[in-house]
Amino acid sequence: MAKRNQRSDKDPTVLTYKEQARARRETKIRRQTLIAVGVLASIVLVILVFALVSELIVKPGQPVALVNGTEITTKQFQERVRLERAQTINLIYQYADMLGVEQVSGVAAQLDDYEAVGEQVLNTMTDELLVRQGATALGVVLLPEEVDREFEVQAGYYRDGTPTPLPTSTPRPSPTPISPTETVATPIPSITPMPTPTVVTAEGFGQLYKDRVQDLKRNGVSETTFRDWVEYQMLETRVREYLMRDVATQMDHVQMDVLTFATAEEANTYLVRLNAGEPFDVLTEEAGANSEDSVSATTVAWTPQKELGERWGTVVAQLAFALPVGSYSQVTATEEGQYLILLVTGHEEREASQSLLSSREQALYTQWTEGLREQATIETLDYWRKRVPTTPVIDFRALIPTATTAAAQ
Repeated sequence: MAKRNQRSDKDPTVLTYKEQARARRETKIRRQTLIAVGVLASIVLVILVFALVSELIVKPGQPVALVNGTEITTKQFQERVRLERAQTINLIYQYADMLGVEQVSGVAAQLDDYEAVGEQVLNTMTDELLVRQGATALGVVLLPEEVDREFEVQAGYYRDGTPTPLPTSTPRPSPTPISPTETVATPIPSITPMPTPTVVTAEGFGQLYKDRVQDLKRNGVSETTFRDWVEYQMLETRVREYLMRDVATQMDHVQMDVLTFATAEEANTYLVRLNAGEPFDVLTEEAGANSEDSVSATTVAWTPQKELGERWGTVVAQLAFALPVGSYSQVTATEEGQYLILLVTGHEEREASQSLLSSREQALYTQWTEGLREQATIETLDYWRKRVPTTPVIDFRALIPTATTAAAQ
């Protein structure tokens, strides 16, 4: 009894051997748990940091294509896709307001084919890089100040005063891609990069430019990408001018009437009648009234020899420029197996038409760009397909028909 009382009188803070052992085990478990949680947290943190570094630093710098060793980076590609999408969406809003939602639904639907849009943009960027490299080889350069001036003009700001308007000219044909590529059914359109008020001050231009850059940033497009886009359009124009530097605007032209026959026998029948003294215009009128496909009459307006050869063949072009005015030819076979009789009605030096000059410009530019591609080393990396941006997107609530829709219909 005395021993029990002695035990109960012990200090409660003093632990027994068993309690001390249990406490040590619990402390060890807590320490191990804290270490495990710390290690796990560190691993998760490392993974998150790695993912962020990969997504924000490594991936944007990785190439999606190489053109003669020069990279098109993921960042450049993604920003350009966003820029093209933004430009297209702006156009869709404009045309929807004028023509109605139904008229733009097809183009709007194409934006949902993200890979097709990305492929078209990547092909365009590849071609543009080839042109930039080719322009450097030609010695065609564009200074940053010239790009600044272009932005000012597009915005309606003229630092040296408003220029005298120049006569308008026939627009040149749209550039032909360097090589055929599979694209979206309707090509993505582009619009003038900046709004164009009538005349603005330096301060007004600065605000317009600032607003434009902020709008682009909201869509994930940097100012650098925007400037590069505008600069390329200017550079292409400069290259076209360089390629046309030796093309004369004054050219030797002929105009003529042409009788076309399916067989040599028919052609010789008409030639006998001409030799017998029948007027050429009578035979032309007769051939024009002929309902059969075997005989036809054509009047060829003023045309230089090169363009005449592209249409009728080199032999016919040479013959036409060798015939005296008012003279008709013998029966001449074409490369396509037709038979012609020509009457030259005019031959003189004339100013080339704007459409003809535009056609020559396009032909020279296409020939030059095709040569660049034939000599180029181009590598496209397949993972670009997983990196095509899907933004910006159309806000279909903004596609609300207005009164102009009914007027247009």
